[in-house]
Amino acid sequence: MTSTEKISIYLELGKKKTIACTLNYFGLFRIAKSEDEALASLLAYSKRYSEILNTAGIDFQAPSSLDDLNIIARYEGNATTDFGSPGIIPDEDKRNISETDQERYEKLLRVCWKAFDKTVINAKGKELRKGPRGGGRSLEKIIQHVRESNLAYLRKQAQTVPKELREDMHVIHLAILETLHAAVRGEIPEKGPRGGALWPTPYFVRSTVGHVVDHIWEIEDRVLK
Repeated sequence: MTSTEKISIYLELGKKKTIACTLNYFGLFRIAKSEDEALASLLAYSKRYSEILNTAGIDFQAPSSLDDLNIIARYEGNATTDFGSPGIIPDEDKRNISETDQERYEKLLRVCWKAFDKTVINAKGKELRKGPRGGGRSLEKIIQHVRESNLAYLRKQAQTVPKELREDMHVIHLAILETLHAAVRGEIPEKGPRGGALWPTPYFVRSTVGHVVDHIWEIEDRVLK
C-alpha cells in the first residue's frame, strides 16, 4: 500500500451499533454507536494494527485522517451487529481462494496468533480492569473464549478437531491452516451436514483474524499498569 492509496472500508449499520471494517486488511474493525464514532475508532486503532502486521513484513500504513478512507459499501446490520460483532459477509468475500490467497492468509494468521501469545504472556499475573458493573472476562476466560470461537469458526467450514484435542490451541491453529489448503483444493462444501449455509473461506479468515486481534486489544486496554 502506498501513501496515496485510500483504504477501502465497509460499514455494518445496525439499529443500535455501527461497525467499520477494512475490506482488504482483515482484522481491523471497530464498533460504536454511530458511523462517525466507528470510523474515528478505526483510525485510532490503525497504528496498533500496523504494528502487528509490520512485525511479519506485511505492509500496512495506518491512515491518519478520514480522508485516507474510502467507504465502498454500507450493509444493513443484523442482530449480531447490534450484539457487537461483525455479522455481515461483504460481497468481496463471496469467492473461492487461490494458492496466493492461502499463503497470504496463513502469514496473517500466524502473525496475529504470535501477537496474541505475546500479549497473554505480558498480561500474566496482572489484574485486568473490570467493567462499570464489575464485569469482564479474566485472562484465562479470554483465552478459553478465543479457543472456543476458533472451533466454532472451523465448523463454518465443515471442519472439526477431535474432542480430546479441543483444549490444545496449537492443534486448533493447525486445523485452521489445513482448512485453507482444503479450500484451495475445492474441498469446502457450500452447506454443512445439516444443510446450513457455510461461510466463504475469505470470511472465515476475516472472522478468525478479527476476533483474535479484537481480544489482543481488549487485554492491552484492560491491563492495569
